[in-house]
Amino acid sequence: MNKEQGELLTVREVARRCNRSEETIRRWISSGKLPARKLGNQLFVEKGEVVNAEAPGDRREAIVLLPAPKLSDAEFRKLLAEEKKLRDELFRKYGYFDTAEMVRQSREGH
Repeated sequence: MNKEQGELLTVREVARRCNRSEETIRRWISSGKLPARKLGNQLFVEKGEVVNAEAPGDRREAIVLLPAPKLSDAEFRKLLAEEKKLRDELFRKYGYFDTAEMVRQSREGH
C-alpha cells in the first residue's frame, strides 16, 4: 500500500496545495475530476490523488491524478500492439512529419 494512499486531506488543505479556491476544489469533486469521499458532512480527498509539482518560476501548480484503469498484462500488451499498428498506418499514409515545425507554422499564420 502506497504511503500516501489512505491519508486524507480536507477540501481546504487540497485548495491550499493546489493554489485554488475551496469552491474550485468542490467543483472538481462534483464534476468527477477529483475523487473524494464524504465522512459525516465533510469531503475528503486521498493525499495520493493530489500531487504538487514545481512549475517554472517557482509557481506552484497542481496536477490532479485520476486513478488509472486496471489492465491485465495481456490487455496492456494488446493495447500496445494496437497503438503500434495505428502509428505504423499513419506513418505509411502520411510519412514523417515534424510536430514542432507544424506548430511553428501554425503560429506564424496567426
